[in-house]
Amino acid sequence: MRKRILTGDRPTGKLHLGHYIGTLENRVKLQDEYETFIMQADVQALTDNFDDPQKVRDSIFEVALDNLAAGLDPDKVVLFVQSQVPELTELTIYFKTSNEMAAVFVILGEIGGIVSDAKGKPWHMGLNTMISARSKKDYDFLKSLYENTVK
Repeated sequence: MRKRILTGDRPTGKLHLGHYIGTLENRVKLQDEYETFIMQADVQALTDNFDDPQKVRDSIFEVALDNLAAGLDPDKVVLFVQSQVPELTELTIYFKTSNEMAAVFVILGEIGGIVSDAKGKPWHMGLNTMISARSKKDYDFLKSLYENTVK
């Protein structure tokens, strides 16, 4: 099984030489070695183009053409639009919730020194990090605080 690459562009206009040197050239080189997915991150592009969503919509096709013109082979790579894959929105909600829970633990841990990873450092590495609290009671308190107020 080949390794995978997920990369993408924020469709806010035509790509330029900086895109070619910075990413497109490598995408072309790696398309034979990796299973490659290239996302047109239209939802992400709306964060700073909310006042002109038509610009984002119009740029999706242009950016896809720029990727193909750079030498990407549509038989080797998958080009897709972020907003057309509902599972990405679902995953975003889960990851956002996880990160908010981690932020609560970090904030409370930094204030009270309660939550830390297995090496005693403040917990900020995400949900896969081992959590150790001063006591199970402290951890249970933080967990109930999160579950009853943040969710």
